Amino acid sequence: MPETNDFTFSYWWTPLVNGDGQKYGYPRPLREYLPGRRDCPGVYRWTFFRGPEVSVEPYQVLIGQSGSLLRRLTEYVNPTTKEEGAWQTIFLKEIKSGSKIECHLLNFESFTINGIRLTQDGLAFPFVRAFLESLMLIIASGLRSCTVLNKGKSTHEKEIEKIKKKLRKLGAEPA
Repeated sequence: MPETNDFTFSYWWTPLVNGDGQKYGYPRPLREYLPGRRDCPGVYRWTFFRGPEVSVEPYQVLIGQSGSLLRRLTEYVNPTTKEEGAWQTIFLKEIKSGSKIECHLLNFESFTINGIRLTQDGLAFPFVRAFLESLMLIIASGLRSCTVLNKGKSTHEKEIEKIKKKLRKLGAEPA
């Protein structure tokens, strides 16, 4: 017999801000904008707005997750791979055309699925982050006026890329 599950998800995106309350804008260095100025796991959204005034709705988003937000978000500003360099090129082209790019972190009220309680602290677990990243991509894909920039790589493909990157740093050429 199939299980049913009513599911309500209350969430909000919080912009990265520094100690003076100033919102982060690409390509500034990130550390002073992270919560408590420390590294942490989480789900992030790069948010693209047209024109000098930030509207309520973005026209493009890039959603991701990481166990180290400082490392991952910094890779968009200071790329270490070809893919990260490609994102930097896209971001800088957008800024040159007059867009504004902000970074937001996912916050949500705790919720339960089949008796499993998910909380903000659960972002320390990779499967929780991957689930929430996927959920946010589904939600963002339903926005008519917004384009999702994600390419849709699987977690497995991302892990293989990380291993290849580490091998290159060690001087070994991955197969």
